[in-house]
Amino acid sequence: MKNCSFIFFSLKTIVLVFFSSYLNAQIKIQKHITTSEGLVHDQITVITQDPQGYIWIGSENGVSRWDGINFFNLQKHNGLTTSNISDITITKDSTLYIATFGGGIITYKNSQLDTLDENNGLLTNRINKIYETNNNDILLGGIDGNISVISKGKLTKWIDPKYFNYKDVSAIFQSRDSTIFIGCFQGGFYSIKETKVKHFSIKDGMHNEDVNCFEEGRDGIIYFGTNLGIHKLKNGKIEYLNYKWGFRNTAVKSIKFLNDRIYFASDLGLISRINNETEIVGVKNGLSFNEVSSFWIDQYEIIYLGTYGNGVDIYKPEKIENYNKTTGLPDNKVWSISEDVNGNLILGTQKGLVINGGSERKIISLSNIYYANVAKSVIHSKDSTIYVGTTYGLNILKNGTNKKLTKKDGFIDTYIMDVAETHSGEILLGTRFGVVKIVDKKITNITTKDGLIDNYVQTILVAKDSSVYYGTNGKGISIYKHGSYKYLTTKNGLSDNNIQTLVQSNDGTIYIGTYEGGLNILKDGKVSVLDISDGLSSNSIQSIAIGDLDEIYLGTFKGLNIVDLSNSIPKIKIIDQENGLASDRCLKEAIFIDKNKYLWIGTAKGLTKYNPYAVRKNIYPPKIYITGFEIFNKNYDIKAFQENPTLTYNQNYLKFIYTGINFSAPNKILYKYRLTDVNSNWIQAKENYVQYTNLDDGKYKFEVSAMNEEGIWSKPVSLAFIITPAWYSTWWFYTLILLAIGSLIAFVASYRYRNLLAIEKLRTKISADLHDSIGSGLSEITILSELLNSQPNPKISELQSGLKNIS
Repeated sequence: MKNCSFIFFSLKTIVLVFFSSYLNAQIKIQKHITTSEGLVHDQITVITQDPQGYIWIGSENGVSRWDGINFFNLQKHNGLTTSNISDITITKDSTLYIATFGGGIITYKNSQLDTLDENNGLLTNRINKIYETNNNDILLGGIDGNISVISKGKLTKWIDPKYFNYKDVSAIFQSRDSTIFIGCFQGGFYSIKETKVKHFSIKDGMHNEDVNCFEEGRDGIIYFGTNLGIHKLKNGKIEYLNYKWGFRNTAVKSIKFLNDRIYFASDLGLISRINNETEIVGVKNGLSFNEVSSFWIDQYEIIYLGTYGNGVDIYKPEKIENYNKTTGLPDNKVWSISEDVNGNLILGTQKGLVINGGSERKIISLSNIYYANVAKSVIHSKDSTIYVGTTYGLNILKNGTNKKLTKKDGFIDTYIMDVAETHSGEILLGTRFGVVKIVDKKITNITTKDGLIDNYVQTILVAKDSSVYYGTNGKGISIYKHGSYKYLTTKNGLSDNNIQTLVQSNDGTIYIGTYEGGLNILKDGKVSVLDISDGLSSNSIQSIAIGDLDEIYLGTFKGLNIVDLSNSIPKIKIIDQENGLASDRCLKEAIFIDKNKYLWIGTAKGLTKYNPYAVRKNIYPPKIYITGFEIFNKNYDIKAFQENPTLTYNQNYLKFIYTGINFSAPNKILYKYRLTDVNSNWIQAKENYVQYTNLDDGKYKFEVSAMNEEGIWSKPVSLAFIITPAWYSTWWFYTLILLAIGSLIAFVASYRYRNLLAIEKLRTKISADLHDSIGSGLSEITILSELLNSQPNPKISELQSGLKNIS
């Protein structure tokens, strides 16, 4: 025991010295965007956002338009006069003005590019800044004090450059009282109101005359940044703020306000000031590069930081912070999380225990054997003892001592899966070969012989009614109550027998995390299941915590799932590595809500601190646009199609491409679409396109809508079009066919009539001829008969001759 104490206090001293510089370091940056993701260039000069929601990023080698997922890039080869971008401004009429250094001004509207340069009357092609004034004039500031203005559609000179001593214009700003400020390189700045021009320089209190930016506070104070720091202008007097606010001289490139906080983009990183406190987010906090050249704050309060060398970083203030080895943890894997009575956070890691207080952080080695230093489960008992279940026994920390219990002390197994405390103070340890029970230092083992359904116990829950739930690795749950066991398995309700974690809510509901069966909910003796078919990101539930915002937090193998069960249909929000989680793989039972209501999640790549109160519900539906159209997999000009939405019968293999913009959670957008006469109901999809083949001719209307992570749908956008029929399917073709058939029928009928008439005439003629012939024959017979009858006593030969003639 003396040796253990010596190791404990020695390590405590060493670690406190070594990690002192990391005490306040957190990873605050949630995402990095570079050329690897499609950004046009990594040296960023300006960031802004247009009314459609697209983020525009200017760099030293072109412009990128970003919708949260995809990039559209502009460079010299596809429309820019030069790729060196110095500024971008979107005016009130949604025209994008791009300032280039050497190529004049590029305008972009309705997907059309145009150029303003010296040939059009621009004073210089080397433009540094663009600004739209309160009266909609557009000021274009360039080198040598040249400022052009576009006023009522006309491009002219604004003020004679001699007023600015021919200094390069570096900043333009107009205050609420309509005063215009012009900052210059190596020239201080000028205030212009009506016709009065006033110059400010070092003699007026500035520490540097390279002015980069201006911004106005709610109180009317003008803040401006120079290459040596931050100044403010109040009542005509200048005050230098760096020393007062506690940071060294640094170049300040951009200034913005968010609520009561003021932000500065600087060479030290992102500086913020609130409640007389200064914070700097730099490389130690996950920023990819300290030199922040520009930044933008969107409606979701997400900050996009343009660095001068490593692309764009995304920062969500006060929402998510991460901790890992770079910030002082002994290892990235955090297996268990607890809290002592003083509010100190207790972390079980792959390499020992961490006790993190407000002023110090202790790293405690549990053993000099590496595999015995893995703290799988930690609890802080009622008597302030810390019990640490490791992969090689149990560590008991109390009053500065560190005691280790293993098999030699009577444990059935030394691989401790979980540690729990009963209401009466008994300590229960779940192991691979049964349960170890410690009562007043007496150790007993519980196995299947005593009634457990299985010996492999990996999670333990002590319920409010003092019953104990033992979750096993494949046989379900053993429930011990009043001296007897009963069992809960797939045979009587569970979706999976491999139990990862067990938690009980205040109303007595038991939440069961399974390895492959999702979340099982045991309430009033009945089990219901929530899984990926309901919207969970994974069926492997590794950890569960219950908050006080009607939300249940589930750590899974695919991020953190936040479940709201207050309505009949569960609402599920997913936070993953894309949104700032340290890793998508949440570790088993490594989740905890501290006394300040912060949620802590242990992952395979570090520890995440999540503030549910700082995360506002996203009430904004995604902005949705139909952005592309293809016929037989070949691009078709969408603008031309919208102007003339008519296709021929053989243009019936169509692909619609649409984009939903939601920077709050760009990868969580869900779409629904329908096409009249093809889809009577809406069809939901994650893909941002849909194809239709062999469409018949007719009138169609394609509609598409997008949903954000909160389940809020946008109003659908639509595109109506017509597919004309084939020439052989048109009305005039059918008319011609009918006329042709009618003519043929008429011809046949006429021909048949004429033929019948001719036959009738022939019949009549034949009848007449026959009548005449028969009449003459009968007359001749009559005459011959009379002649024979008139001869007296004719001879036999004469009679025969006469009869022969008659015959």
